[in-house]
Amino acid sequence: MVKNILGTSFFQLLSIVLKFLFGVFMAYTFGASDEMDSYVVSITIITLIYTLLTNIQPKALIPYIQGIGTKEKKSAVSAIISFNIKGFMIISLVVWLCSPFLIRIFAPGLASSPSYLASQLLRISSVYLFISSFVALGNALIEMNLRAPFAARIRLYQTTLLLLLVLLLSQYIGIFSLPTAHVFSMLLIIPFYFPFLKVGGINYSPLYQQ
Repeated sequence: MVKNILGTSFFQLLSIVLKFLFGVFMAYTFGASDEMDSYVVSITIITLIYTLLTNIQPKALIPYIQGIGTKEKKSAVSAIISFNIKGFMIISLVVWLCSPFLIRIFAPGLASSPSYLASQLLRISSVYLFISSFVALGNALIEMNLRAPFAARIRLYQTTLLLLLVLLLSQYIGIFSLPTAHVFSMLLIIPFYFPFLKVGGINYSPLYQQ
């Protein structure tokens, strides 16, 4: 128990440090600019939607899964995964299609040029929103299997990848490197969740061991 707590705390601390470095890099590279304003608006919208959705689903359904039998659990997990994918796909598509409208709602004072850029960044970030649904579900399933240190380790990997990708891409695509790095960092950590899943249900003997 103590080992798990210390491991989780250690990885979470490293993630916080890397997120701080990510913020320092953004400030150094883009500074106070219209581009940065556009990015902040777009990522704020995505973060708000993601937080609202993940606080409801799938976390709210995990206690239900824990309270049913093994046979029913397999079909329940499959149904939740299917619902998760379809739901986030629809929401991400709506965000992509309505990005200019959402920018006008959340940042009515933004000038026309930054507003257009924000809508483009928001469309890229909508892909990140869809991919994040898999990660949120994976984290919930890992925590259900009492593997919190492993979940914290994956978040550390994702933060590390995010920072490295922004460092690499920023010199080529500028401000677009930020949402693009979010998308690819999420894609690259999804395979870490595979050992916790199998066709038709949960794998309660993960391949990855602490």
